[in-house]
Amino acid sequence: MRPTKADIRNQARSYRQDLSPEDRRRASRIVCETVLKEFLVSADDTANVYWPIDRNGELDTRPLIRALSNVGVRITIPSVAPIAGFDSAIMVCRTFASSAEMVSNEWGTREPMDGAIVPLAEHDLIIVPALAADERGYRIGYGGGFYDRFLQNASCQTVVLVYSKNLLSRVETDEHDIPVTAVVTESCVFRP
Repeated sequence: MRPTKADIRNQARSYRQDLSPEDRRRASRIVCETVLKEFLVSADDTANVYWPIDRNGELDTRPLIRALSNVGVRITIPSVAPIAGFDSAIMVCRTFASSAEMVSNEWGTREPMDGAIVPLAEHDLIIVPALAADERGYRIGYGGGFYDRFLQNASCQTVVLVYSKNLLSRVETDEHDIPVTAVVTESCVFRP
């Protein structure tokens, strides 16, 4: 019997909690360096990069954000925008500058307070978080479906970052799940 998404989420969270701060820093450094080498970006490009939730042990993308900014790439950070009259929300891309004031939203993610919204179509690269992913590019997030709704209209490179221990051969998928174009861990890159 295959593990359920809930089982995989629990295992991935447990693995992250057991990581030492040094192991997390090392894995994050390697993953960020790999993205910079493997995915060509130029000063004319726009990249959407998630801001890590440290308490959840996510791979730290701040070195990647700095490196991309240093070569002139326009950086956006995912931001959750409520939808009037609905119980759910959508993700939008807000511009980020190193001097930007970051605020926590109700889901615990940090986002630029005053960044302008940039249309998804203007992006060349989207860096996506996940608890786990498989070699086909399917990911398991926190279960809210934000990234699946966000990625369904993406036409650029989409890259998920996961710890190698949380890379699986196959995860259970649902009709609404959207695969990414590449998976990067501290030990490999998959392009399904």
